[in-house]
Amino acid sequence: MLLHGRFGHSDSGSEEVRRPGPESWKARRPRILMLGPEVSDFTMPIARQARADGFEVDALELRGLPPEPRRGAYDALLEAPSLSLRAYPPLSLARGTLQRDFWGDIASRFHTAPLDAAALARHVPEALRTALAARALRPTFADYDIVNFHLLSDAALRYLRFVPSAARVVLSFWGSDLYRQPFPQSAVQYRALKRADRITLNTPEMREVLLAKFGRHLSPKVETVLFGLDPAVIHAIQTQRKEDARTHFLASHGLDPTVITVAIGYNASTEQRQAEVIQELAKLPLATRQRLALVLPMTYGGSVARASEMLDAARGLSLCAIALTEFLSVSELATLRLACDVAIHVPDSDAISASLVEFMWAGAVPIIGSWLPYGQVRAAGAFMREVGSLGDVPIALTDILTDLANHRARAQGNSARLGFLMASEQARKWVAIYRSVLDPQQRQP
Repeated sequence: MLLHGRFGHSDSGSEEVRRPGPESWKARRPRILMLGPEVSDFTMPIARQARADGFEVDALELRGLPPEPRRGAYDALLEAPSLSLRAYPPLSLARGTLQRDFWGDIASRFHTAPLDAAALARHVPEALRTALAARALRPTFADYDIVNFHLLSDAALRYLRFVPSAARVVLSFWGSDLYRQPFPQSAVQYRALKRADRITLNTPEMREVLLAKFGRHLSPKVETVLFGLDPAVIHAIQTQRKEDARTHFLASHGLDPTVITVAIGYNASTEQRQAEVIQELAKLPLATRQRLALVLPMTYGGSVARASEMLDAARGLSLCAIALTEFLSVSELATLRLACDVAIHVPDSDAISASLVEFMWAGAVPIIGSWLPYGQVRAAGAFMREVGSLGDVPIALTDILTDLANHRARAQGNSARLGFLMASEQARKWVAIYRSVLDPQQRQP
């Protein structure tokens, strides 16, 4: 479904085996399709840079339509076809079982794990969804020179089979899709990695996880590149005074102006381990707990009910807490970053979090799990307080509160060291990757 811009597709869904050479791109603008759930949340700067450098860029959202302001970054925005079997008449479903994509999906699942009766009951509907999607999208995919898959779940990779062999494929891990995909899902990823022309990851640490998990023979395909910080958020941070933002935030939430604000995580998912951190902070002396105001950013990834649970848990442990559950504008997001004195970030796994880096840019003192892949940030000289376990969080926070002025002063210098994470810097690296995929001689060492 075309939502914005110009779009057309070829008359045939047949695949070409011969790949065009670099000379073929001189006569026209190469076309890129970015595909994935929430893909427009993070790829707008990349799309704008690629379009400025001579590419056409479309996006296929798998989670629904993005807000209107995001649409202008792309030449076209497409919506994935409905995968609800109830949306199709019985005759269409019956025809779907006769398609080669249906049986190909069944066969691929058989290679991944044994297919007993229970497994077939689960997989047949999924295979039928793949066949129905193929009917709608196979001709569409034939239009693109590069298809860039983002957030490599089974739901995204089901579309890989529709990409003609002449097209280049870029696979982009975001974090959880690498760290939290056990077998057999990881077997689906491995087959995709073999098909890929290039594989992108956010950090060198993630690169090592990939190569250890899937094999070092993939190393020549791998590039490390970030999405980068949203320039609108950074500009909003830079144009507000920290003291004014903090005063406004505390007043708007009815908090005492003398409290120490401590952000925990950046969304409402259990992976942020906010409940566990609250339990650890309960070990602090009562006098210390009464100095704190916990800020729980929970605007996505969970529910209002979960936010209420977190607040009840905190208050039951004599901890003041607020939960942010409503969508925040860019200005409100910047105010939040500036208003927090400390930002705690200790999920089980993560790529470099733009949310955490925004807190750091705004001068919050970061408490970060030492197991997380922040080597590039550390190497840039940014100030971080690292902890080896959740149990170390209250110890680190006590040290910070003991000498808060010094910690604040050191954290204020972080913005000068994090410029390499700006979206503009990273977008140029993405464009270089796309160019090297089309013309390997342009690949940077």
